[in-house]
Amino acid sequence: LKEAEKRNLSLLQARLSQDLAREQIRQAQDGHLLTLDLTASTGISDTSYSGSKTRGAAGTQYDDSNMGQNKVGLSFSLPIYQGGMVNSQVKQAQYN
Repeated sequence: LKEAEKRNLSLLQARLSQDLAREQIRQAQDGHLLTLDLTASTGISDTSYSGSKTRGAAGTQYDDSNMGQNKVGLSFSLPIYQGGMVNSQVKQAQYN
């Protein structure tokens, strides 16, 4: 009997559908949770001056330059009220 249950494709499909429905409900419930996002970026700027070096005001000298830039950001979001959207998404997932 156990072997027949393992090989029954309809039963297997029903079990997978049930697992998928549970996962969709869990994902909908996650809408109540906070989110934390981490972002990072880096960049390099390379400036080349053509011609000979010149002297600007106050005797400054203009040369080729390379500048680097690194940024890190952190974003925190806590849903306070979303007009019942999360609850309706949970109910919809439960009915599906």
